[in-house]
Amino acid sequence: MYSYANRQRQRETGSRRRDEWREESSELQNKLRLRREQYTIDFSQLDRATGQMQTLLDRNEDLYERLGVLQDLITNFRVVIQKAEEKNADTYTLRQKLMSLERRAINIYREISRHSRAPEFDIQALRKLLKDYESMRN
Repeated sequence: MYSYANRQRQRETGSRRRDEWREESSELQNKLRLRREQYTIDFSQLDRATGQMQTLLDRNEDLYERLGVLQDLITNFRVVIQKAEEKNADTYTLRQKLMSLERRAINIYREISRHSRAPEFDIQALRKLLKDYESMRN
């Protein structure tokens, strides 16, 4: 039979092992989280800007409000592209797609601001741009 001291020693050893395991597990999870964050790109601002543009298109808002949101969308494209460049070279395809969408947004912005109106084809181009962005995200 085990004496009280032996049982106490076994409990302490088991407790120490569990604590060591928890610390090691926590360190490994933290390293894994940091590694994942290294390669992930935050699309939240760009998602917000595309959602805002979609809302404006659905409500047929003022031309100048559309131009402001479109300018915000272009800025967010640039920010996400820059973040993708900082992350890694593995994001080349993603950067190319984002740059293509950004160029299209710039062209639509120029077209709308040049004519001081938003003809139906510009609205359709904006809808297609948003649709292409959504398909890229999925």
